[in-house]
Amino acid sequence: MAREPLSVVIADPSRLGSRVLEQILAPLVYLIPCRDSAEVRAALADNPDLLLVTHNWPELDTLLADLARQRPDFRVLLLASPDTDPSRLASLCEQHGAGVLYRPFEPPQVLREVLHALASPPDSGEHETATPPPPEELAGPELLERDLAFCRRHRLSLSVIALRVDGHAALALELGEKTLRDMEWLLLDTLSGRLRREDSICFSRPGLIVLSLPGTPAPGARVLAHRLRRQLDEEGLEVRGFQVYPSLLAGIHCPPTTEAATPQQLIDGAVALSEQGLADSDQQAIVLSQAALDQLGLQQEPSGPAGPGDREDDDPETTEATAAEEEAPAEDTGQPDPETLWRSLEEILRSGEPNATSTRDGVLKRLVRVLGRLDENERMILVDELLMASTQWNEIE
Repeated sequence: MAREPLSVVIADPSRLGSRVLEQILAPLVYLIPCRDSAEVRAALADNPDLLLVTHNWPELDTLLADLARQRPDFRVLLLASPDTDPSRLASLCEQHGAGVLYRPFEPPQVLREVLHALASPPDSGEHETATPPPPEELAGPELLERDLAFCRRHRLSLSVIALRVDGHAALALELGEKTLRDMEWLLLDTLSGRLRREDSICFSRPGLIVLSLPGTPAPGARVLAHRLRRQLDEEGLEVRGFQVYPSLLAGIHCPPTTEAATPQQLIDGAVALSEQGLADSDQQAIVLSQAALDQLGLQQEPSGPAGPGDREDDDPETTEATAAEEEAPAEDTGQPDPETLWRSLEEILRSGEPNATSTRDGVLKRLVRVLGRLDENERMILVDELLMASTQWNEIE
């Protein structure tokens, strides 16, 4: 008797994102793409096996809460971008046992995360398959060496997270040696229970724990760090009758798998990053290496205000016009209607005359700056429309 195919619901108004997922997953599962809440509710009524839903879906919290109440074992993957708020993602994952799948959708990562979600139920608080913490005498870089070789062979991402207990020396004085040792072993056990089967605690010493996350890119590592910090801040650890709330500082290193770095160098790099963390805020407590920032498409924060020539978008041909625009009076001086403005812009962009090149380039650069102010969902829709238009160029006019 033939088995019914696994069914996956894709709740994402982004046409391009849904199409990419459909092309990757169609050979393996039966897909149900949805564009609005009514379609999602109808699809979920047929008891599918997995839900892929964008993180900014309308009333997402209510949808996930209803699923948790009606089908506690149902599996969900959130569709997000590297610049999505990691704290919100961590909260959603923690509350609803969801996973995260990041754009741009790469086939190996999509297949890995979807098959992993279909093969195991969501986090239910019981971590029977979690990797146990290694004995102190066996902890070392050899575990990371194994993961590094695996990721190089399969061209997967690797993340190394160093978790440092903030104020470890003060805790030693406050709790005493025996209680502190019990707290550290309980912390190891708790962290181990939050990891996947393939993840591991590859190194530990008093006040420091290093995690190896094969197949996990920088966005996923950052969300995990937020989840671990959130759990300890909210729940703490009960040690010998004391409720202890250790604060963790995290250093995240995501080296290119082609980089000729030894496992010990990767551990040392992540540990050095954790030493830069500050416990004042959730963002300052998590420090990322330049390689991790590159994966996220971010840059290190500048040390001071930018000077006149520090911005990348400064252009001699447009600086004067931009300054004049910023100094212009705010009141309405009889501007033309939007249709007239658009026709003027369209003429500039269509112009192929040599003497119009500088004007056209200046307009394009200023458009990029303006469009950069859109929120994440608006940018996704805009990119979808542009890419769809580029594939249908011959059909336009």
